[in-house]
Amino acid sequence: MAIIISDKMYVGFSKRGPKDDPCLLGFATYLPIDDSKKQQTAFDKRKSTVDSWSTDWRSKKSPIAPKIMDNELFDGFKMAREVHRNGWGGGNVVWRIEDPRGFELEISSANMASIMSCSTLIEGVIQGKCKWGWNTIGGSRVVLLPETSEPYQEGLRDTSLRQQADIPIKDVNVGDHVSLKNGTEGTYMGLFHYVEAAYSNGLGLYDNGYCWKPSKRKTHFFITEDEAIYVMASPKVATITKKTLMSFTEQEGADLVNLELRTGTSTGSAGTHKSYVFVSPNPITEDQYHIELVPTDEVNTARSRAGVMTMIERDDVLARLHSHYGTNSTLEFTEIKKRPLLNEQLFVYVTKQAGQTYGFSRRSYERNVTFELERDQLDTYSISKMMVAFDGNLYPPQIY
Repeated sequence: MAIIISDKMYVGFSKRGPKDDPCLLGFATYLPIDDSKKQQTAFDKRKSTVDSWSTDWRSKKSPIAPKIMDNELFDGFKMAREVHRNGWGGGNVVWRIEDPRGFELEISSANMASIMSCSTLIEGVIQGKCKWGWNTIGGSRVVLLPETSEPYQEGLRDTSLRQQADIPIKDVNVGDHVSLKNGTEGTYMGLFHYVEAAYSNGLGLYDNGYCWKPSKRKTHFFITEDEAIYVMASPKVATITKKTLMSFTEQEGADLVNLELRTGTSTGSAGTHKSYVFVSPNPITEDQYHIELVPTDEVNTARSRAGVMTMIERDDVLARLHSHYGTNSTLEFTEIKKRPLLNEQLFVYVTKQAGQTYGFSRRSYERNVTFELERDQLDTYSISKMMVAFDGNLYPPQIY
């Protein structure tokens, strides 16, 4: 969780509920935490959202003008009510918390559970001082933070780091342990080219499959404290928490990242959904790597972050072995054909034609040919793992 705690907040208001028991519901965001243009631009967008929310759609005006208010530690925050919201995809529950100043803000059930785990409630009143903060992961959601909670202390640290001037990434050495302004901590490994696993279409009418593409530009790689790969194109370094005592070359940094990609279970990234296969300090061309089918006795058909594809082959039929809903109970395989593209590094699903109506027009479409397979039939097939070969090493293809 990356939390911002600002000293000022911008609050819009709207009266909600039955006429005999209305409440003053608020919608709040934080003011800029520094004087940068980026902070001001982001605040202007959030402010516009608050203004739109509090504006009456008939009069196009806000019945109660939004206010800039102090965001301080207060006693007396009260659990007002729970609100059920339903939609086509299901529903969720949010909790309205009454601010001592007379308005209510909505928090998530997860936030409410965290408050109850570290605070005492007496007749709905939270005992001890609390303060509003904003969780910036995936947007900007308001959270209530008891003064004694760990998230409150983390929020103070995160906000302080964001207010500091950035340390230029060129001043960070490979092997230095750093804290980024988004709250991530880890070891800087270097700036690398990479190959990513990508879903591919447009190779032909209705073709679909996966390919492994080399990057055109370099990006920065980190290894976090839980040994996950963390990737950012433009990292903002708040502090260098520990200088490395050893001198690492770019290639040594790449070797450590590749070791984690070969043996680790996750390849997280910031702001992207890319799946990284391997890295190099030098530009990578398509003729430097290729797909290999490595014989194996292991049959693991459950989907996992390892990104390994189990393949079977018999009578010139190559197929991906998998299971329904990621379990090992029901085995299926999808027949696959190889295309002479990207140095034969693209596998495309074999498909068949069928008629289907789309709107007012009738057209054909292709769908994957999937076969169910009994487990005892595996003995009649050659079983392999699909791997990506580069520079004498084999890497999981990172396809899920």
